[in-house]
Amino acid sequence: MLEKIFVLFVMFALIFAYDGPRLKQKQAREKLAYGALMLIALYFSVDYVSNLDMPRLHMVVVYLLSDTAEQITSYLKAGTS
Repeated sequence: MLEKIFVLFVMFALIFAYDGPRLKQKQAREKLAYGALMLIALYFSVDYVSNLDMPRLHMVVVYLLSDTAEQITSYLKAGTS
């Protein structure tokens, strides 16, 4: 586990060392998108290091949107009959 943490730390350090100067010149929207992608990468890195059965991205989307999808489906079924 320590080896995984070390490799991921080096990887993120190199990514930020390379992208840091370039991010200073970018607009806030691009910085926000970059930060969101890095948060997703950090989430998956923690999942990889800890070997926990954390929810995958598609599970989160299903959890957040399943009620809405069911409401849309029932609305469309009611409209066709």
